[in-house]
Amino acid sequence: MYSKWFDEYHKKYANLQINYQPIGSGGGIKQVTEGTVDFGGTDGPMNDDQLKAFQDKHGFGILHFPRCSAPPFPPTTFPVSTRL
Repeated sequence: MYSKWFDEYHKKYANLQINYQPIGSGGGIKQVTEGTVDFGGTDGPMNDDQLKAFQDKHGFGILHFPRCSAPPFPPTTFPVSTRL
């Protein structure tokens, strides 16, 4: 999914290139904590120890934001409005 997003972004902004390597959640967390990358994807949020390691190394916290729902996340139902 990230590769598709970045390819489309590059089409719109040709002067910007994003190099994303899908190496797995553990590898992404490790690289972003070490500071060798600016972005890391993972299937789940970092745990408390991982968050602390990042904070200790960089002096600031890291932001988590969901990209999409995919396994192993459980399905979620949302109330549907009948008044649209």
